[in-house]
Amino acid sequence: MDRHYPLAGQRLGGAVLVLPSGRGSCSGSGVLLELILSGNAPAALVFSELEEILT
Repeated sequence: MDRHYPLAGQRLGGAVLVLPSGRGSCSGSGVLLELILSGNAPAALVFSELEEILT
């Protein structure tokens, strides 16, 4: 978690996130799965660059 990111601490459930790309390792897909299973996932993820891990 990057505490300096502008959305740090915000609830993202149901939001559409538009990002340049993902960042980090494959653990990001695990976090996304946990958000989906808990009902707190974003409604959509839109990337401007190819994103192979989160998608």
